[in-house]
Amino acid sequence: MQVHTNAVSLSHAGAIAVARQAFFETGAMPQGQVDDAVLRSWVRCRDAGRHHREPCDFSVDRADELRALLERERVLCDAAAPELERLGRAVAGAGYAVLLTNSRSRALAVVGQLDRHGASLRAAFRPGVDLSENAIGTNAMSNAVIEGRAVRVFADEHFFAMNGSFHCLAAPVFDPFGHAVGSVDVTRDTGGASAAPLVLVQACAQAIERRLFERLEGFLLLRLGWHAAHSAVSGESMLAFGPDGELLALDRAASALLSIPQQRRGMHFNDVFEDGFAALVGEVRRGQAPASLRLQDGVLVFAQSMELRNMPQMPARTAAAPAAHVPEFGDASTRTAFLRARTALDGGLPILLAGETGTGKEVAARALHAASARAQGPFVAINCAAVPAELIEAELFGHAEGAFTGARRGGAMGKIEAAHRGTLFLDEIGDMPLHLQAVLLGALERREVTRLGSLQARKVDLQLICASHRPLQEMVALRQFREDLYFRLAGYSLRMPPLRERGDLDLLVDTLLVEEAGDIGSLRLEDAAREALLRHAWPGNVRELRYAIRHARAMAVLPGHISLADLPEGLSATLPSPEQQALPAPQAVAAVLAPATRHLGDIERQTIEAVLIECEQNMTLAARRLGIGRATLYRKVKAKRDVTKARACATGTAS
Repeated sequence: MQVHTNAVSLSHAGAIAVARQAFFETGAMPQGQVDDAVLRSWVRCRDAGRHHREPCDFSVDRADELRALLERERVLCDAAAPELERLGRAVAGAGYAVLLTNSRSRALAVVGQLDRHGASLRAAFRPGVDLSENAIGTNAMSNAVIEGRAVRVFADEHFFAMNGSFHCLAAPVFDPFGHAVGSVDVTRDTGGASAAPLVLVQACAQAIERRLFERLEGFLLLRLGWHAAHSAVSGESMLAFGPDGELLALDRAASALLSIPQQRRGMHFNDVFEDGFAALVGEVRRGQAPASLRLQDGVLVFAQSMELRNMPQMPARTAAAPAAHVPEFGDASTRTAFLRARTALDGGLPILLAGETGTGKEVAARALHAASARAQGPFVAINCAAVPAELIEAELFGHAEGAFTGARRGGAMGKIEAAHRGTLFLDEIGDMPLHLQAVLLGALERREVTRLGSLQARKVDLQLICASHRPLQEMVALRQFREDLYFRLAGYSLRMPPLRERGDLDLLVDTLLVEEAGDIGSLRLEDAAREALLRHAWPGNVRELRYAIRHARAMAVLPGHISLADLPEGLSATLPSPEQQALPAPQAVAAVLAPATRHLGDIERQTIEAVLIECEQNMTLAARRLGIGRATLYRKVKAKRDVTKARACATGTAS
């Protein structure tokens, strides 16, 4: 039996009516009667206290708010405009209007003759209208972004009854890094429901994604295909690489082809292909394209260069420059992430450092600068939390003479301008006032600054590193931090681990002892003092540890000899941290403790063995989990080995 997709059957409409009655009148969950995405939306609306017979308010932003909205989404709107026009021409005869929204389901652009539609659709399809689920209930536009896939919402599938005349189909639009930045929707309020346009909507969304990808700053942009002719005409499977072969981004088609998540960072060309990156660049420069490439699994593909670009000119490193120091972070994964961040920075991506206060974000920023191609340029830092809100704009952008009371004669250069050809480090970016975030975004996008009180724009060429101890993504959700600025800053995110999660605390203590020794020459810790340092939770992280050692050095009765009594008050009697105390007993430990007849020594040895297995033989983490010092754990492990060896010898003698 052939199934026609050009119309929704009456039986389907009847099933929706039954499901709607069950959900809204009895509270039942009509599983299988409506699309899961629709049902999840119904539940969210109900849980938010909305009633399905409420009226919708299709209010539009004020003129100034609309201008600001469209300016923020200018890149998306520009990329989408030609594709929306094409889609509009394709569906106009079927009575559909075309709509573009941003990631928050704000209407950005409308294509179609709205005078053919009813008053409700004309009210809804206006730039600036809030079409989010919070505002108008279940709809295809917001649901497509939430679900991350194409969605259709027909008639009574809308949560609010007044939207029951709409027949909507929408697909999400993703940026090159896999973030949903908006949706494309087609809607009509006459002629019934049809699923056929969904394919066109998805094609339009993918075409917009390709245009966004082509705008990406990268050294080499590639298109992959299965044979040469295909790669030359197909816009699918697109990848962008930095000048050293770092994979900057890939589209959804390439993500599926290569089984690489779009959000993954730090991969190199050679991780994907067997062929060398330099060889491919040489072929492209000689015009020898399409080039055949072999994936790491042996599959042969063809790459047609879309564009070989010159990245912003950066000062060359001097041959005599010493190798930049790579800070120790306590585990190999964080060290690897730092090295990838260094590559990303040289590839033109901004770096976002996240971590608690005292984890060494500025140290990492300075190390990234020192290891970058701009190491010979200035490193300019500003703490956005330390400068009063009324002064921070002048600090960042500078000012002209007479710009305000107290302005410096002749004007002053701002931090952004001072970082020209070097690195700008914006510490505690989460504390930057919202109004200034918009100004900063504009300066970064245009790569120019205008001093306060001046009309002259000055070009700047810099690399950007930002840091924050605050959860920026949560702040975006709470509208305390601009989403567009967040995505502009988070080219590569590096999390700085807190001290309590690091496995190198013992090594770090020794390092700081050397750094803080000063004119004494060397510092030595008594075992009890070392155990106190290793057992402390360190809420202030490395900064607190350094202060504790500095305090002990100053208070030591014998110069260079630190005892338990020399440590700051509270450390000398430190207990396992609250987190350690809150940790439930591991299942392996519980199993060891179960038999009441076991010898206490055996229980202790087996408990230590179980915790070491859980901590992957990391002695520092295991000591914290057990609530003992590292030196004590070493002694107990040695004793366990001695007992095991003695028992083995006894068994061998008896046999």
